[in-house]
Amino acid sequence: YKFIPTKNLLTRKEEYNFTDKPLGELINLINKKYHTKVCFENKKNRDNLFTGTIRKDEELAKVLRKISISFGLNTRQEKDTIILY
Repeated sequence: YKFIPTKNLLTRKEEYNFTDKPLGELINLINKKYHTKVCFENKKNRDNLFTGTIRKDEELAKVLRKISISFGLNTRQEKDTIILY
């Protein structure tokens, strides 16, 4: 009988968990993490509260899709800026 070590399948994934996080603060975090510029067309959206989980290795497009679906927003690219509207 031979012992073969296996990876620990219970390793916790690294993720950000948010509860009632103002969307403006979340976008600031996204801009720093992804070295990008995301902004709002309508500044009032900054006050919307986001509750959810974002994996630390999640692609920017998927993160923006989560936000867009949660708040009924769309995205568009203008030069080096992504605008949520």
